[in-house]
Amino acid sequence: MRRLWLALTMAVAVIPSAGVAQEGEILLERVRGTGEPKPCELWHTVSCDYLHFDGFEETASGTVVRFSGRAYELLWRGNGYYLDSGTTVVPEEGAAGMTLAGQRWMEIRPSWGPVLVSESWHDVDADGLLGPGDKLVLISGEERTVKDVRLNFRIKLLGAGR
Repeated sequence: MRRLWLALTMAVAVIPSAGVAQEGEILLERVRGTGEPKPCELWHTVSCDYLHFDGFEETASGTVVRFSGRAYELLWRGNGYYLDSGTTVVPEEGAAGMTLAGQRWMEIRPSWGPVLVSESWHDVDADGLLGPGDKLVLISGEERTVKDVRLNFRIKLLGAGR
């Protein structure tokens, strides 16, 4: 059941397939954890700024989130995986397999865009979730350990009239 949850969670991840953020978009990572975000948390940008999370606001056209008093459109929400190599990756568009074989990962740090592909996954703690301590084997033959997992948002500032 947990493996199914992992596959479904990763399947809904939508990252631009071109490998670059669209103009005006911001990628944020929660300072810690993957649970439901709470107001007054600080979120970190890839440019090393911090924004204050004010909360969600549901609208007819989609979800609006507020950071530091400004309204943003929530474009994507999913987990970011921080590897022992210093690389941060998020699932690229597409469904994840149960073993993560062939899963494409978009690198977001240290640079945006390179795509890594996993060959297999060793669930070290046997919890059915890709998490800290687990091993991700890339098709290049490199084995990377997941150091941390955090919730990520991709957002875009809404017009001044909202």
